[in-house]
Amino acid sequence: MRGKMAQEDILDQFGLKEIFADYIIGELHCEELDIDKDQDIATSSRQSIKQDDLRFETVRDSVHSELRYIAGKWSDWRVLDGAKIAQTVPEVSTWLEGLKGDTKKKAKKWIGRLNTIRTQDDHDKKELLKSSILAFESYRRKEQLDSLDSIKDESLDQILAIFKSIDDLELSYYGQIVKLRIGVIKTLQKKLKVDQKEHAIRDYVFKHLWLLDPSWERAKGTEHAETTLKNFLEQNTKGLTPAQKNARIDIGYRTTSGKHVIIELKRASVKTRLDTLVAQIRKYRTGALKLIEKTGNPTWPLEIICLVGEPPPEWHDPHTGADGVRDALSGVNARMMFYDELLDHAQSTYSDYLEEHEKTDKLMEIFNAIDDFAPSTEKVEERLNPS
Repeated sequence: MRGKMAQEDILDQFGLKEIFADYIIGELHCEELDIDKDQDIATSSRQSIKQDDLRFETVRDSVHSELRYIAGKWSDWRVLDGAKIAQTVPEVSTWLEGLKGDTKKKAKKWIGRLNTIRTQDDHDKKELLKSSILAFESYRRKEQLDSLDSIKDESLDQILAIFKSIDDLELSYYGQIVKLRIGVIKTLQKKLKVDQKEHAIRDYVFKHLWLLDPSWERAKGTEHAETTLKNFLEQNTKGLTPAQKNARIDIGYRTTSGKHVIIELKRASVKTRLDTLVAQIRKYRTGALKLIEKTGNPTWPLEIICLVGEPPPEWHDPHTGADGVRDALSGVNARMMFYDELLDHAQSTYSDYLEEHEKTDKLMEIFNAIDDFAPSTEKVEERLNPS
């Protein structure tokens, strides 16, 4: 007003979080706000305008309306550009070309929205693109399920085709879960040092039973039983001698589908004699079985896993040997796993699965292409500005 700045950075008034706000810059000239015959609109410091003045509120509402219009237009443009950029991955372009009509339009809009989301780097953008494709395929399957009501009873082929597409989608979802699990295993392997191994694995194994057995998933609705058994096992640890406590890193109870599981982590550097180990297991096994009888799943079998760094001395004894150790532990529903074996076995199992999985998962080819793709600037420009 009057050639001077009356209010600095009015954008702060609107709390804009969208990306487009980063590109808005300029000046507003509103000489009508400061007319001599009207009440002074400036604050006493002359550094800003009175926020509750009706004239300023009117201008602010008008600016806000214009900003929302700009936001809508900007979002539409970014969505269009986002879909074009995503199609610089040939496999994504092929996937989109395979769609028809409104489904294709929806898919382009779906993946185009990624261009309106703030991301840290290209890796985040790739993960968002993969998730968006997977989510859209899930959305398509829901539409197909909704259409079942309108399919005639004799249209068996249509119904079977829908169920087959749902099976394919479930395959893709599990494939992504497997890739994430392999990533967790590789991260653990890189970070673990000998003296940290048992502590690092402890943080994962109780939450991720699939590290012990790929078929195990944490059972739902068993929280009360887990709390009860947890308290019992903590009391069992308190009753150990100092040397026994030092040898035990942790012990916990979990339920997986159709099974009760107790996991005891021994210190990696400690060799526990077989008779001592069996006696310890037998003691808490007896108490645990009594408590399991009071749970909602009393008929589920109990399995005890001892994670160790070193086997009992008897493992190398010619009279007992590895088979004798396994037999003795089997007699108390227990088996032994080594820390190194745990990660190596899990990685091998999931890697083998993934190798076979990629042969049948139609979306996996697209996801792998997204991971590997690094589009050139020329290709992106060509998509955004076709001649």
